[in-house]
Amino acid sequence: MKNIYISVLFIFFYSSIFAQAGLKEYRYFGIKAGLTSNFSIPKYNNINLLLKSEYGDLQKEYKSKITYSPGAMFEIIYNFDSKNNKRGFVTGISVENIGYGFNYINEKMDVSAKENYRAVCVGIPFVIKYGTSNIYKNQSYFTLGLQYNFYFMQQTIQTSSWSSQMYIGNIPKEAATLSSLSLIAGINYKIYFFRIHYFTNNFINNKYTTVIPEGTITPYKHINGSNNIYLTAGINIPLTRWLTTRSWTAEKIRRALKGSKY
Repeated sequence: MKNIYISVLFIFFYSSIFAQAGLKEYRYFGIKAGLTSNFSIPKYNNINLLLKSEYGDLQKEYKSKITYSPGAMFEIIYNFDSKNNKRGFVTGISVENIGYGFNYINEKMDVSAKENYRAVCVGIPFVIKYGTSNIYKNQSYFTLGLQYNFYFMQQTIQTSSWSSQMYIGNIPKEAATLSSLSLIAGINYKIYFFRIHYFTNNFINNKYTTVIPEGTITPYKHINGSNNIYLTAGINIPLTRWLTTRSWTAEKIRRALKGSKY
């Protein structure tokens, strides 16, 4: 399956470059930064999940079916905009802190806990941008593409009602997914962007099994193994003097990045 993903990625990249052969005019770097949002819905109850509380191990029950988890991203990109001002191609490198979580409660003992699963995602995007006209001048366009992702530092973070301390533990390396493919669709308006990021694989393998004194369990089976969607909103600053003269906000950011006032 991974070979199929890589092949599709290569074909997409080659087709994008070939489609713009002889049409490239504007090439420039840019930076993107934004906040991500994930809304998690558990697949079903997992009888292997227990709250390790001061009262002993308690059976978890979901407090709510939907949990919101914030994150952040930073990306350095390189733009290829075509002469016809209607399409372009973007690649670069992206670093994201992504995660999702669940709220639990044990009504009998009146205790609750929140469990988050987080990871650092380093991605290489291959994105086509297209618009009706003057995408370089106006920076208003749609985006559609792929990103190949590498996952690091997969962790479990737990907070609870019975303790002020935060528990942080590493996901077993046998349960950690190392890479995956994701799909990107979005819109850019001047220096602002919004995108939907669809990950085909989770950074945790929900089929992972382990052995405890009571027998063999699947501790992450309540986690969706695929179909993970993250929403991102942020700023996209093109690092080109010609363009930033059209946006004073972008020009101030460009000057701050260069360490100059004028």
